[in-house]
Amino acid sequence: MKRIDRYIIVKYLTTFFVALGLIIALSIVFDLSEKIDDFMGKHGKIPTTGEIVFDYYLNFIPYFAGLFAPLFVFISVIYFTSRMAFRSEIIAILASGVSYKRFVAPFAFTALLVSVFLIFFINFVIPQSNLKKVAFEKEYFGQRSWTPRNIHRRLAENEFLYMEFWMAKASTGNKFSIERFDDSGLRYKLMAQSVKYDSLSGRWKLNTILERFISPEGEVIKRSEEMDTIFSFTPQLFSDRNLDVSTMDWFELNTFISEEISMGSTLIPYYLVEKYKRLATPFSTLILTLIAVPLAGRKVRGGIGLHIGIGIGLGFTYIFFDKVSTTYAVSGIMNPLLAVWLPNLIFLFIAFYLLSKAQR
Repeated sequence: MKRIDRYIIVKYLTTFFVALGLIIALSIVFDLSEKIDDFMGKHGKIPTTGEIVFDYYLNFIPYFAGLFAPLFVFISVIYFTSRMAFRSEIIAILASGVSYKRFVAPFAFTALLVSVFLIFFINFVIPQSNLKKVAFEKEYFGQRSWTPRNIHRRLAENEFLYMEFWMAKASTGNKFSIERFDDSGLRYKLMAQSVKYDSLSGRWKLNTILERFISPEGEVIKRSEEMDTIFSFTPQLFSDRNLDVSTMDWFELNTFISEEISMGSTLIPYYLVEKYKRLATPFSTLILTLIAVPLAGRKVRGGIGLHIGIGIGLGFTYIFFDKVSTTYAVSGIMNPLLAVWLPNLIFLFIAFYLLSKAQR
């Protein structure tokens, strides 16, 4: 490793961590001003200063560090590369006989190191910190549990359950149905306007019921006002785990997705987006670095300000593509894997184009 390599690597990491530290500090200030009433006991309980610092904000930092890292890698590289260009350092390096590919190599190497670190950080450190942060919020912020809606579950190979929504605190649900199939199609369907679970007896009470018995000879419909019965499942089947994926590490998330697929969950696209993002987001730091170097490596009349302005514009364009494609994936319009990686693929072509132009 030559002196110029060490110079670029140190500049890269120093500028990145300083910029990231500043935005995290700013985020803490805004969050503190927003939650000051919660910390003062708005919901009854008052946390101690130590709990606020160590249980909340110490676990607040990793999430926002992972969230902002790719964007601030991009801005940081644009900033210090633009300074190098403004001071004619890049001209001097290339004039000494260093090829453009060799000049870009330490940037790519450092970006790759940051990407590998982010993969570990996002998949193992952030989930643990989110787990502690969520526990703090539930205890002191009085957050209500989310009401699962449009629940689809596979009870057996040919048996499926649907419920419009489930209220965990009251152990009641609305618009409940169970369907059983065989090789020739639907054979039985149970529909109830509402259901309630009795935790003491383990029985289910259904109201306003319609049952359909379908056979080759015809169909029989049976109506009743109430039914008291036992099912093979408990309300744990409907428990909300959608918000919990942020607290799962890579291996827990994969196990969880496999279980949800076996139960026929309709939230599979959401979970897959979360999974694929944990690899696509770190990789984006390498792509954005390869865009930033040729973009900011030319000495132009607008100077550093122009480069940073273009960089911020491209950064927000990347975020826009990312949000749009993610929305399509969650809604089922686009394959989750393609949706998550599409912004990276688009910007990878931009990076190759800018690098090829810069070398000429």
